Amino acid sequence: MAIVGLGGLGSHVAQQLTYLGTQKFVLVDGDFAELSNLNRLVGACEDDLGRAKVEIARDAILKVSRAAIVREVRESVVSAGGFSEILGSQFVFGCVDDDAIRFVLNELCQAYETPYMDLATDIDAKEHSFGGRIVFTDGRACLVCLDALEPNTIRKALETREQAEEEDNIYGVRVGALPQAGPAVVSLNGVIASLGVTEFLSEMTGLRRANIYLEYRGSLGIVRCQTEAAVQSCYYCRTVRGKRAEANVERYLAIWPTITE
Repeated sequence: MAIVGLGGLGSHVAQQLTYLGTQKFVLVDGDFAELSNLNRLVGACEDDLGRAKVEIARDAILKVSRAAIVREVRESVVSAGGFSEILGSQFVFGCVDDDAIRFVLNELCQAYETPYMDLATDIDAKEHSFGGRIVFTDGRACLVCLDALEPNTIRKALETREQAEEEDNIYGVRVGALPQAGPAVVSLNGVIASLGVTEFLSEMTGLRRANIYLEYRGSLGIVRCQTEAAVQSCYYCRTVRGKRAEANVERYLAIWPTITE
């Protein structure tokens, strides 16, 4: 079991999976606990400030189950170590807040036919709306054909430094300098994590097929689900899926340092 992102969502997922009896974990996150995320980081306290999020999650898991086996990747999943651990996992939870990483994870899991469940939350203070969604990629659909990704965000994130500087010169402002951090609520993360873990439980136990898409509209108090999707025209579902090494997802490893530096 791999969990990518051990922040507000991932820490909830790790805790719930441990209580369900999961014994083997791969935790992937290069980030550290800060005062700004302490209000939603399950298992963390003020004494944990500055510690790696995967380390905090590991300790929380082992407090519940001493027999658990936990492997830590203290870097981005888009790395040699991250890819290696994902390819060795039987199921992947994505709990990140970066659509570019989601895009790469979607392609990687499609290529190697690894079940992938992507979780996301959203709060729009101006519109007084909040909620989240779960996408389950198992061959029936993926994040791309379900329109769960923002193309412009991915394009911008995957630009090289030179391309980004050229666009900054055109528009006269660095996009990274603009405020992007939004509010986060621990209870909302808990709702989405619980929905995702319940879908995982249903799928793995054979109780029923997991929904390929769940959308929680918190402001309305409803959950909308989708069980099937037409994937005939989806490149990642029809062409990339099952290609394994031939899909060459590893190409992202070569360009990622030039993107993130």
